[in-house]
Amino acid sequence: MKKLFALLLTLALVLSFGITAMAAEPTTMTSAPSTYEALIKTYTLVGSNDSALYPAEELSFTSTPADGNPDDTNLTVNALTVTGNTDQKLVINVPAYDKVGVYHYTITENAGNTQGVTYADGTVELSVLVEYDYDDADGDGYGLKATIGVTNTAGEGEEAVKHNTFTNTYSLGALTVSKEVSGNLASQTQKFDIDVTFTSDKPVLSAITCGDGQTIAPGDWQDGSAAVTVRLAHGEDVTFNNIPAGVTYTVTEQAKHEAADPNGSNSETGYTVTYEGETGTIAENVTAAAKVINTKGTTVNTGVVLDSLPYVLLIAVAVVAVVLFTVRKRRNREV
Repeated sequence: MKKLFALLLTLALVLSFGITAMAAEPTTMTSAPSTYEALIKTYTLVGSNDSALYPAEELSFTSTPADGNPDDTNLTVNALTVTGNTDQKLVINVPAYDKVGVYHYTITENAGNTQGVTYADGTVELSVLVEYDYDDADGDGYGLKATIGVTNTAGEGEEAVKHNTFTNTYSLGALTVSKEVSGNLASQTQKFDIDVTFTSDKPVLSAITCGDGQTIAPGDWQDGSAAVTVRLAHGEDVTFNNIPAGVTYTVTEQAKHEAADPNGSNSETGYTVTYEGETGTIAENVTAAAKVINTKGTTVNTGVVLDSLPYVLLIAVAVVAVVLFTVRKRRNREV
């Protein structure tokens, strides 16, 4: 009886282990949240060779889940503060999933408002494979794991390429301001003060450099306007570089140079000022031109010009002689 009882107890224990081993699959499993860095943000410069130039802006991105996903779980993409014109990786936040399957997402860049920037209008397709993780067993069974990847696409006859880059185009131009001075009372060595004012209906987030060493930094803009004064003499010019396309400009010489100069001895005043191309809009990869023209001169009224008097007298004598000859000849005929 003891042996029979021991056999029955052993059989009961074995059966109980079997029942535990065949327990149902856990009904609540989740994958661990994670981050993924692979999408790249970069800029293409047009109108500048300065590879260090970039607009210091913050970019944002949107993820849209596909209609056929197992559920509506969505990704998020961290905002990116641009800190240079080198490739910067975007951080994608992969959430916790509780259902296996393949999830598809479309990532787009949200258009910003920086002057001169054309934002990427393409998309990047991402997929997430959520599967059972048999290597992550715990007391309740096993968990889930998520693997993210960039979808390969290719046109007919093309090799499949991973579209994993958002490229923005930063378009820039330039402005050259020149000086021309003429007239017998005009000084061609006198420096004239010229105000150059830039305006923009969008933020300007990079520096505009001036050939005389001045710089208009992003912080110099107030209410959509920034100005700088340059001093130019006859034949001189100055060029403003790295101006975002779409910025407008106005070139104005300071009014003090048009003030009256009664005796013409003041080299700074008494000028008539005219312009060529003094206003305009900066275009991509184009150097606009503005010219400030100063004239100052006079003539002295000396009455008869002595240099021409002998010629005038000769002509008068010739005319009188012709008249007398004609009259005499007519009288002779009448006689």
